[in-house]
Amino acid sequence: MESLIHADIFFFITTIFTIALGILFIVGGIYAIVILRDLKHVARMVKDESVELARDVQNIREGIRKNGSVMKAGLGLISMLMGRHARAKNRKKTAKSDTAENNQAGETSEI
Repeated sequence: MESLIHADIFFFITTIFTIALGILFIVGGIYAIVILRDLKHVARMVKDESVELARDVQNIREGIRKNGSVMKAGLGLISMLMGRHARAKNRKKTAKSDTAENNQAGETSEI
Protein backbone atom coordinates (compact mmCIF):
# COMPACT_ATOMS: atom_id res chain seq x y z
CA MET A 1 0.00 0.00 0.00
CA GLU A 2 2.84 2.33 0.83
CA SER A 3 4.35 1.76 -2.62
CA LEU A 4 1.08 2.91 -4.25
CA ILE A 5 1.21 6.16 -2.31
CA HIS A 6 4.83 6.66 -3.40
CA ALA A 7 3.83 5.96 -7.00
CA ASP A 8 0.93 8.40 -6.82
CA ILE A 9 3.20 11.12 -5.39
CA PHE A 10 5.80 10.42 -8.09
CA PHE A 11 3.21 10.67 -10.90
CA PHE A 12 1.68 13.81 -9.38
CA ILE A 13 5.06 15.58 -9.20
CA THR A 14 5.99 14.35 -12.69
CA THR A 15 2.70 15.65 -14.10
CA ILE A 16 3.19 19.10 -12.54
CA PHE A 17 6.77 19.23 -13.82
CA THR A 18 5.67 18.19 -17.33
CA ILE A 19 2.93 20.84 -17.40
CA ALA A 20 5.37 23.52 -16.17
CA LEU A 21 7.95 22.44 -18.77
CA GLY A 22 5.29 22.58 -21.50
CA ILE A 23 4.28 26.09 -20.48
CA LEU A 24 7.95 27.17 -20.56
CA PHE A 25 8.34 25.71 -24.05
CA ILE A 26 5.21 27.54 -25.25
CA VAL A 27 6.42 30.87 -23.81
CA GLY A 28 9.88 30.31 -25.30
CA GLY A 29 8.31 29.48 -28.66
CA ILE A 30 6.29 32.69 -28.62
CA TYR A 31 9.42 34.72 -27.87
CA ALA A 32 11.28 32.89 -30.66
CA ILE A 33 8.48 33.71 -33.12
CA VAL A 34 8.55 37.39 -32.14
CA ILE A 35 12.35 37.52 -32.52
CA LEU A 36 12.20 35.80 -35.91
CA ARG A 37 9.57 38.27 -37.14
CA ASP A 38 11.78 41.17 -36.05
CA LEU A 39 14.76 39.60 -37.82
CA LYS A 40 12.68 39.16 -40.96
CA HIS A 41 11.71 42.84 -40.81
CA VAL A 42 15.32 43.91 -40.33
CA ALA A 43 16.47 41.66 -43.17
CA ARG A 44 13.83 43.18 -45.46
CA MET A 45 14.99 46.68 -44.54
CA VAL A 46 18.62 45.75 -45.22
CA LYS A 47 17.64 44.28 -48.58
CA ASP A 48 15.70 47.41 -49.58
CA GLU A 49 18.53 49.70 -48.51
CA SER A 50 21.10 47.61 -50.37
CA VAL A 51 19.01 47.99 -53.54
CA GLU A 52 18.95 51.76 -53.00
CA LEU A 53 22.69 51.77 -52.43
CA ALA A 54 23.22 49.82 -55.65
CA ARG A 55 21.12 52.40 -57.51
CA ASP A 56 23.17 55.23 -56.03
CA VAL A 57 26.40 53.55 -57.05
CA GLN A 58 24.99 52.99 -60.55
CA ASN A 59 24.11 56.69 -60.75
CA ILE A 60 27.64 57.59 -59.71
CA ARG A 61 29.10 55.31 -62.35
CA GLU A 62 26.84 56.80 -65.02
CA GLY A 63 27.83 60.30 -63.92
CA ILE A 64 31.50 59.42 -64.13
CA ARG A 65 31.02 57.94 -67.60
CA LYS A 66 29.11 61.00 -68.82
CA ASN A 67 31.18 63.71 -67.16
CA GLY A 68 34.50 61.93 -66.83
CA SER A 69 35.13 63.52 -63.47
CA VAL A 70 35.32 61.52 -60.28
CA MET A 71 35.31 64.57 -58.02
CA LYS A 72 32.23 66.05 -59.61
CA ALA A 73 30.33 62.77 -59.26
CA GLY A 74 31.50 62.36 -55.65
CA LEU A 75 30.42 65.88 -54.74
CA GLY A 76 27.12 65.30 -56.51
CA LEU A 77 26.51 62.17 -54.46
CA ILE A 78 27.39 63.88 -51.21
CA SER A 79 25.13 66.83 -51.93
CA MET A 80 22.34 64.49 -53.04
CA LEU A 81 22.64 62.46 -49.86
CA MET A 82 22.53 65.59 -47.76
CA GLY A 83 19.39 66.76 -49.52
CA ARG A 84 20.97 69.86 -50.95
CA HIS A 85 20.90 68.73 -54.54
CA ALA A 86 17.29 69.79 -55.07
CA ARG A 87 17.77 73.02 -53.13
CA ALA A 88 20.83 73.93 -55.21
CA LYS A 89 18.86 73.54 -58.45
CA ASN A 90 16.14 75.81 -57.09
CA ARG A 91 18.74 78.40 -56.06
CA LYS A 92 20.36 78.35 -59.50
CA LYS A 93 16.99 78.82 -61.22
CA THR A 94 16.10 81.66 -58.86
CA ALA A 95 19.50 83.30 -59.29
CA LYS A 96 19.30 83.07 -63.10
CA SER A 97 15.80 84.56 -63.18
CA ASP A 98 16.82 87.31 -60.73
CA THR A 99 19.92 88.09 -62.80
CA ALA A 100 17.88 88.18 -66.00
CA GLU A 101 15.31 90.48 -64.39
CA ASN A 102 18.06 92.75 -63.05
CA ASN A 103 19.72 92.87 -66.46
CA GLN A 104 16.43 93.77 -68.12
CA ALA A 105 15.71 96.42 -65.50
CA GLY A 106 19.22 97.85 -65.90
CA GLU A 107 18.90 98.00 -69.68
CA THR A 108 15.61 99.86 -69.51
CA SER A 109 16.93 102.37 -66.97
CA GLU A 110 19.90 103.20 -69.18
CA ILE A 111 17.67 104.08 -72.12
